[in-house]
Amino acid sequence: MKKYSIFYLVVMAALMACSSDNDNSVISTADDGLVHLTASPVTNTTRATDGLYTAETGFDGGEEVHVYFQYATADLQEEDYRIGPADAGNNYLSTLYRGTLRYPAGDTGTLPLWAVYPASSATKHCVAYDQTGEAAYKASDLMYATATADLSDKSNPVNLAFSHQLAKLRVVLTKDSEVGEMTTVTMVNVQREVTVTTDKDGLTLGTPSPATGTDSGEGDNILLNSVSITDATPHTFAVVFPPQAWNDEPFLTIVADGKTMTYYLTKDNFAAGHTYTLTLTVDNAMLRATNSIINWEVDEEPWTVTRYHQD
Repeated sequence: MKKYSIFYLVVMAALMACSSDNDNSVISTADDGLVHLTASPVTNTTRATDGLYTAETGFDGGEEVHVYFQYATADLQEEDYRIGPADAGNNYLSTLYRGTLRYPAGDTGTLPLWAVYPASSATKHCVAYDQTGEAAYKASDLMYATATADLSDKSNPVNLAFSHQLAKLRVVLTKDSEVGEMTTVTMVNVQREVTVTTDKDGLTLGTPSPATGTDSGEGDNILLNSVSITDATPHTFAVVFPPQAWNDEPFLTIVADGKTMTYYLTKDNFAAGHTYTLTLTVDNAMLRATNSIINWEVDEEPWTVTRYHQD
């Protein structure tokens, strides 16, 4: 009987621990000395593909961010936090939980906080080759937030307002009625991986390089579309990538009626936090291109594809 009781208690304790670990409501209380955090949605544009992660819905919940809290130059805490669902009743803020960063003693002064999304990209980030699906596209986004913790107001959460750190390309593609089918659309010659350095003042990207992750075998390419398009209405595709330069190099390929159209680009001023829109029409004679820029921050000069050829 004694052995059974001990076994029962051990099992119940384990089950309670597992239940607690999977419960999104496990959030620390305001007077426990922990740093309480919220995350606000990006308000200037959608976060990933058009219509995903809007300012009204914020994060899905379940994502993780890597948070830094600095007492002094030589005293830096860091830990992963999980993002809770957006709270429509609180300006769509999301509560961060599962973190144990603590305030120092005292109630005077301020201290810097900053965070990187996703948590796995605190030192290196690689965008996915296949960004046609929502999950891979969201995971390819890189964001940074900075805030200040007021030691005289430890009971209230500190909000982290995230901003985009990559460039976003939108391709609006229309097939002329004389073209039977379009299929694969690919961004080419794009270095997909970049080192990440952060501190209280900002996030810095290193020089882009070839991908080394699980999809590194796909090379320096990003897939925008892989399904058959037979109608003559505009189709919009979007990807995110580390800002980099093209020097009259292949930039985009489109397969139409079994032929591959290759577009060349000369551009060295792609900037983080900006959306670039390229509008293309495919017909049997040529691909006509126009473009525009939707800025997340400041205005820029227009850009254009320099030339193309058909294989």
